[in-house]
Amino acid sequence: MFIDVENDLNKNFFLTMIYSARTGGKTYSTVNYAYKMISESFDGKNVNKKFFYIRRRYKNELEFAKNTLFSRFADVENNGRRFYLKRGNKKFLCGRCAALSELKSRGLEIEDLSLIIFDEFTIKQGETYLNNEFNIFASMLDTIVRLRENVQIILLGNANMFYNPYTINLNIKRQDEYIDFNRSIYLKIYSSEITTERQTSCVAKLLAGTAYDEWASSVDFEEDHYLNIEKVSKNSKVVCTVEYNQFIFAFLVDNLEKKIFIKKVTKKHQNHYTFSLKNISDTVKLFSSYHPFFKFFRQMYTVGKVYFNNVETKSEFLDILNLIIST
Repeated sequence: MFIDVENDLNKNFFLTMIYSARTGGKTYSTVNYAYKMISESFDGKNVNKKFFYIRRRYKNELEFAKNTLFSRFADVENNGRRFYLKRGNKKFLCGRCAALSELKSRGLEIEDLSLIIFDEFTIKQGETYLNNEFNIFASMLDTIVRLRENVQIILLGNANMFYNPYTINLNIKRQDEYIDFNRSIYLKIYSSEITTERQTSCVAKLLAGTAYDEWASSVDFEEDHYLNIEKVSKNSKVVCTVEYNQFIFAFLVDNLEKKIFIKKVTKKHQNHYTFSLKNISDTVKLFSSYHPFFKFFRQMYTVGKVYFNNVETKSEFLDILNLIIST
């Protein structure tokens, strides 16, 4: 275990978001925290602090994770969607689990809820977020948390795409440690410290330099690399242009392939916008979530459907990209 989330959760924020390299111990230490919580809250008749464990989908995610989540603790038993703390010959409900995809229209009530764990909240390559995922997540919180003030939420994700439905909708800025203005959100990105610790393990030494080591120990975000480079499709049509730093960028939409393309052009479209660092407040308003096209752009970006025609275009567009997806 390289991460101890107890240090992060003890800061007592409503929502804690953790990013790190894979196999860094995020889930391991969170389960330790949950076990300590339920054990210490048992009064002989009831577990007074319960947890709720979430994965995005049931198949290939929750169906396997729930069976092994507490396997190292002999006195915690998983029975379908429920977890029980065993004391003598009796079992006491201590937690529940569900797939986020199942919570679209199902009410849920959890007594004595104290901790919500959303494991693997970031997607891997080839995966997708749920349609309207953030609203499903928000609706779930609205249902089971309601007016409770003693519930903590922890989101555990691998370093791949920092900007996703959660960081975008919650307006979380990317930095190694972030606290929002009303102290309800705490973000921690474990980067160099995890890499250093991981390199000293026996497994890391064995696999050093392999493709697996590069993948598992990566703490880089895809936004830092030139991914999603693709030639503009023939069915694409220009929706608008944006001007920045003497460049004009065209936004093209292919409704058949469900993609957005960006390329540099020389002529302005009738729907033309200017990005200016001198007048940043007006620029923020322009790219805010209220603008219908840029709201659509943000949704497409979170599922990997925004493409650039070449590396040069993406590198020159990064300032605007960071503004649009974090406004």
